[in-house]
Amino acid sequence: MPARHSWTAVPVLVPRFVPVLVPAFVPVFVAALLLASLLAWPLASFAWAQTGESSAVPGLEEAARVVDRFLEASGGYEQLRAMRSYAAEAEPEVYGNGYSLHLVSDGRFRVEAADRVVLFDGRDHWLSYRGLVAPVTGDALGQYRDLNLNQLLLHGLLDASGNRAPLAYAGTQRVHGRSCHVLIDKSQAEREREYDFDAQTGLLERIVETVPDPELRELKNIYTFSDYQTVGGVVLPTRTHGQCLTDGSEVEPLTRLSNVRVNEPVDETLFTKPQATAPAASQVGDALAGQVLALSGGGSLITNITKADLEKLGVADSTAIVAVVRDHQTELLYRDNPDLAAVSPGSYLAMFNGTPALWLVKAYQGMRSDDSTYAAGDAIRLTKAPASR
Repeated sequence: MPARHSWTAVPVLVPRFVPVLVPAFVPVFVAALLLASLLAWPLASFAWAQTGESSAVPGLEEAARVVDRFLEASGGYEQLRAMRSYAAEAEPEVYGNGYSLHLVSDGRFRVEAADRVVLFDGRDHWLSYRGLVAPVTGDALGQYRDLNLNQLLLHGLLDASGNRAPLAYAGTQRVHGRSCHVLIDKSQAEREREYDFDAQTGLLERIVETVPDPELRELKNIYTFSDYQTVGGVVLPTRTHGQCLTDGSEVEPLTRLSNVRVNEPVDETLFTKPQATAPAASQVGDALAGQVLALSGGGSLITNITKADLEKLGVADSTAIVAVVRDHQTELLYRDNPDLAAVSPGSYLAMFNGTPALWLVKAYQGMRSDDSTYAAGDAIRLTKAPASR
């Protein structure tokens, strides 16, 4: 569960930019929705008192009873164990960029929005964005590692092998006017989690996560789960929200889930590598010939030029490039992973923004401030800028 929205800095540069990949809140609410699904974990894995750790962590047995009650409230072990797939439609109330979600018990997933799809086919992760397709590799994989049933079911209460986290029972407290049992997990150095379970219903009310931060020392985020509904015998939340108490920012917009389905037959075509549909850019001498696929809400130009295309020209990080669109020539600095906090208003950047498509960005202002007639389909000629004398 990321501590901050993965694209926090991008909407600052491009005010109405809609995040391209799966928003950071997806792993959180998916985890809540699927908390109750235990797949094929053995029943014995829930016997915390038999792990021999009760003397090391105060309140371990009481914590086990709280989680066991949660499992019962969520539909019962047998019903939960039978869950093999989950699907839903998600609608964030602030951004309005709805998406559909499919998860299956073998680890495959698919998240689809109007202009993008990210999926795991069982071997590789793929991102399709505006007709361009690229594998998700390296550091970018981190945001998807927990987007599977086996990892997200209990927010870290159990690992993939069914081993229990050494949770401590910390008594009760009022949350949203309701009495809640409090469980604390300090087993991981990089974060501490507090789980609040409704004392009356047994269901998860919220998670409070504290993580280190290089600027603010630490961030405390609160994730809430509500509007539980019974679907196929399993009780799941259909409303989620995330707020950072440290700086007041919203880490997850209020999101409502509808058309929730469990244990539907799996449509295998949903989990195959997407096919590219956008026209490919081409190299013409020392230039790339491409086109504008779309304009972002903030006025940035989204092109069909890929990293592989830039490599053909020998363009590396911090290389100056020149783009010509509608006879308007602009010099931009290509940054593979820019420090957006250090970007000055009006700076011209070329960046991939977490997508397979090269974006031409005018920080805080948008490229349209240079030429309001830019449009999808415009031709682009891109070259390396001449060396400075």
